[in-house]
Order: sequence, then structure tokens, then C-alpha cells
Amino acid sequence: MACYSYTSNALINYNNNIEIVYSASGNTYSFSSIAWICEFPVDEQLAVYTRPSPTGTETLRIYNTDYTINTTTNNIVFTSAPAGQVVIRRSTPSQRMLFKFIDGAKFTANQIISSLQQVLFMVQE
Repeated sequence: MACYSYTSNALINYNNNIEIVYSASGNTYSFSSIAWICEFPVDEQLAVYTRPSPTGTETLRIYNTDYTINTTTNNIVFTSAPAGQVVIRRSTPSQRMLFKFIDGAKFTANQIISSLQQVLFMVQE
């Protein structure tokens, strides 16, 4: 899906756009079906885990240490092939809002929609 833009008119579905679980096989895993917000870097919006089995304990993997992100192909690329399962989960930044609204300032529809999209994503997660 790449990043979500309000101008795309694409619907955001809760069930299909939050998490992907793969049986580990190789180094490359797609996150193309996960919606993310264009205004935040994608590495700030994805959490990548491995686990030995569906009921096993998840281990958070470290960006630029355990894996890299290719935003052209929408792939997570591990530095070494993981075992078990790979979990890619959207994790929208909640420590800061995209835009700060100030009394009397001009703001755009894009700023409003993007801010509401951030809140929607946080609620979905």
C-alpha cells in the first residue's frame, strides 16, 4: 500500500492493515499491505519481531542492526535469515502529533486529515 495519503481515497481496513505474520523463509518480507502515514518515516511506524512459533515469545528486532527497510519495494530485509516466524506490525508514533495547531494560524486540509489519520491508526492499534 505504501504510505497512506488522504487524496488516494483508499479505505483503511482494521483487519488487513495492522500486522503481517510470515513463516520464516529467507531474508526479505513485504509490508506492502500495511497502511502507514506519509508524513512519518516508515521506520518509525513499523515494529518487526521474530518468534520461534505462533505461541512463542516475540523478540523485537532492531532497525539498521537486524534488518533494513526498502521503501521502493516495501520490504523488510534481514541481515541474516530468521527462524520461526516474522511479525511485521504497524506501530504509529504516539509520543508526538504530526502538526501543532496554533490559534489564528492557517492550516490545510492535509494537516487536519493527516492528524486525524494518526489518531485513527493509534486507536486501531
